[in-house]
Amino acid sequence: MQDRISHNDMAFAMQKMLYSKELWIKTHARGKNPRPFHEVEEQEGLCRALRQAVHDYSAAASRNRSAA
Repeated sequence: MQDRISHNDMAFAMQKMLYSKELWIKTHARGKNPRPFHEVEEQEGLCRALRQAVHDYSAAASRNRSAA
């Protein structure tokens, strides 16, 4: 098994994924040819999960810094 990714790096990576999904929603949810509602709804659900993961990993990284 490879080395584990730190909580801080996980939070950063997930924050980038979240930004990408939010940009997709802004670009594809409205306009001339919006994506189907169920696709936008799915991306919004993934954003909620990523927000929670970012929060959880950020909190874990903070605890690790405090413990060190």
